[in-house]
Amino acid sequence: MMKALWLYFVLALLSGVIFPPVIYASSPSAALPLGAIASDEEQEGKSQKMPTEAATNTPFPHPFAPLGVYGAHVIKPGKWLTAYTYGHMAMDGNLIGTDSVSTGALLQRYNVVPVSMSVDMHMVGLMRGMTENFSLMVMVPYYFKTMTMMMRKSPKVMQPGITFQTHADGIGDLQLGGTYSLYRSAMHQLVFYGGISIPTGSIDVRDNTPTKQNAKLGYTMQFGSGTTDLNPALTYMGKWERVFWGAQIAGIARFYDNRNHYHWGSRYRLTGWLGYRLFTTMYYSCIASARLDWQSWGNIHGADPELNPLSTPAADPNNRGGSRLDFLPGLSLYIDKGKLQGNRLFIEGGIPIYQYLEGPQGETTWIVSAGWKFVF
Repeated sequence: MMKALWLYFVLALLSGVIFPPVIYASSPSAALPLGAIASDEEQEGKSQKMPTEAATNTPFPHPFAPLGVYGAHVIKPGKWLTAYTYGHMAMDGNLIGTDSVSTGALLQRYNVVPVSMSVDMHMVGLMRGMTENFSLMVMVPYYFKTMTMMMRKSPKVMQPGITFQTHADGIGDLQLGGTYSLYRSAMHQLVFYGGISIPTGSIDVRDNTPTKQNAKLGYTMQFGSGTTDLNPALTYMGKWERVFWGAQIAGIARFYDNRNHYHWGSRYRLTGWLGYRLFTTMYYSCIASARLDWQSWGNIHGADPELNPLSTPAADPNNRGGSRLDFLPGLSLYIDKGKLQGNRLFIEGGIPIYQYLEGPQGETTWIVSAGWKFVF
């Protein structure tokens, strides 16, 4: 808890802005990209050209952040931005630390073992420019989750038996926040984001299994955190001619138990990127980017009394911590003139290049996100 408070106040002090001390929130599925809004727009359409841009006659004055970076910009007062993002994350096999562990070996310890999992997220959002330096935003995700699991032949026979799947879909936690531009020049920008997520996602998700009807599913199959948590971020972006760069430090701070007697560990994130404008025409521009994304998250504190940690690692709150470094290339298309003016298209995806999991815990194999935004 003290780590989480320290992170929030360091970010706030660096930004020069302290938000009111309200308790903020975030979804436990935050490993998926949440950059549905505010990752590409700054003073939309009416910014003056930078000196380097004027010299090369290429109109693209505002800074750039890839799709998976949230809370990175403000939009012009009176402007609206609507957005949709699709995200997919796939997991296959299990890790303990950095070492793979086989399903057969885990069946020596547990009756039921996760084999693979997929998460599909659909995020919709809306943003409103309030002043030259401040914008408000709201986002809500909808999840489709599937986990494939294997049972022992019987409780006393420690060999692979039945393979089955559990499915769940539902709304996640509602995200509310604001972005404030702390500094802006021809080549640099610094933006602070302060947000909360309202616990609208269920923490009582259930499905039928071979041993029980309407069984409560494991922690990662739930849609929300059940708590209201702090969600700050500080973003720097730079630009010179056709080259863009940036970095963001962010966190999710959780402080208290939900009604099921647990809370997710806090999450810390550091991401950095490079972008290059491939081409610009009278109507649109295209940027290629590459991003490194490091995340670290703690174990669950407390435990849901309905889940038995001895039966499956998916029900063990001590198997939820870890860290991961992802490599994520992407493409972004901006349409600035013509009948489709104001539309933006994005895609970003990649693979982990390092994972350390306090498992056994599902190993992430690949991630992809695609998004559409419209400014009006």
